[in-house]
Amino acid sequence: QEEKIHPWLRQFSDEKRANDFIAKEKTFPPSKSVSFSYVEVREYSLTLGDHPDCSDGPPISLDWSYTNQKRVNLDYYEDHRGPHKMLPEMKSETSERRDFLQREAGFSVAEIQMSEKEVERIRKQRRVTRTLSTRPARELEEKFASAKRKMVRFACGKKDVCIALEQGRLVRHV
Repeated sequence: QEEKIHPWLRQFSDEKRANDFIAKEKTFPPSKSVSFSYVEVREYSLTLGDHPDCSDGPPISLDWSYTNQKRVNLDYYEDHRGPHKMLPEMKSETSERRDFLQREAGFSVAEIQMSEKEVERIRKQRRVTRTLSTRPARELEEKFASAKRKMVRFACGKKDVCIALEQGRLVRHV
């Protein structure tokens, strides 16, 4: 069975040459590799964050704006960038973050406190979600949904269509 020729292969003068090209491509698949020669380095400002994984005090995040942008040869960058920091080296004390946010980033004490309250609210919300996503909670939710369906069926009897009150509105069940 003959294959259909792709439109860009019509550049070949005849069908035989096109088919030869297709056969050659099938036996020698193109190599799959990627290489980079330059890296763009940007310096971002730091700002008051909202990430709830900050265990205490105000979180700090990268701002959207950046100041410097340099294009550097990748090999040069790798040779001169210095060692990677370990996680404990990247952590900062609560008091250091508060001081930085007030003195360097210009946030008021009230803004920092409001951010800390918002982070705590998100943390509590995540704890509730984790608690409710446990197996017993899911099973209980499924049992309630099943009981609700049974009550609707019981209230409707053997009618083809039933109108029931659900969450304060009329719903048609078929």
